[in-house]
Amino acid sequence: MLAALTRLGGASAHAYASSLGGGGLAASRVLPTTRRMSSAGEPAFDEEATSAYTRIFEQHMHPQGPWKLMLEQAKGLVGGRAGRVLDLASGPGEPAVLIASELPLTQVVSTDISPFMVEKAAARCEKLPNCVAELADMEALHFEDASFDLVTCCYGYMFVDLKKAISETARVLKPGGSLVATYWVDVDLMRIGDRIMRAVLNEAEPPVPRMNPLSLADGRALEKALEQAGFSIRLTSASSYPFSAPSIDAGFAMFTIPIASDLRSQAEAREGEDIMSIAKDAFHSLCKEKGYLKPTGEIVVPNNQFVLLHAQL
Repeated sequence: MLAALTRLGGASAHAYASSLGGGGLAASRVLPTTRRMSSAGEPAFDEEATSAYTRIFEQHMHPQGPWKLMLEQAKGLVGGRAGRVLDLASGPGEPAVLIASELPLTQVVSTDISPFMVEKAAARCEKLPNCVAELADMEALHFEDASFDLVTCCYGYMFVDLKKAISETARVLKPGGSLVATYWVDVDLMRIGDRIMRAVLNEAEPPVPRMNPLSLADGRALEKALEQAGFSIRLTSASSYPFSAPSIDAGFAMFTIPIASDLRSQAEAREGEDIMSIAKDAFHSLCKEKGYLKPTGEIVVPNNQFVLLHAQL
């Protein structure tokens, strides 16, 4: 779920610090920042951000992760018939490819705002005659009205103009069609970044992160927006799954994705200091303190909670 991964703008540093809690690892609340996944404004993904995002992408195949749960919903809604599925914000092609693999009678369109991502998804669709990858803007879809039975979107709606994206989702769905979507409720990724930036800046309030996966985490924002657009909420279910990395270095690369540009800016502004060493030391200390660092050297961060919902027109 995705303007470049590190190109978001928004609220005050105070709002960010408050949302994470004074200790830096307290329970997160919603942050009023969004990441653009629309063609309006900056480009969706540069190659560096895409590479970093891919490290997280594979985590979602976990048995308690979103893709398998979304597949089960898709099977119940369009399985066994020649339906059409539109997957929004597919990144390198999921859960579109998984759905197409498991439902051979269903035509699946994988979409993303990033040409780089669409290229990767297209390569993965090559061996599937019922799957194609296309460039698409969630806020201004090029598809005809009432042309899909099901729309899926894994971690996408929190990064767009919600009203526009949902309006477009409703427009391309057939009457009685369904949306299956996920959004983050809590993710330790954000609190890890906060802890590292506090160490780098040696202050209580780091700058606002430029990526906010938690913009829908409070107050049933997505459900309310869907209901206002004429959808009925048929199902909401909460789940969680771990993020893991094979080593401390791999974990640092993955878990600092939201603050990567801030770390680079600090390194450029403070040439005489080894900013990356400060950041890595903070990450290593946190991993030991919270038990993320396992005896094998693997990093396992367990607290990544999301909601899956099914809404119907």
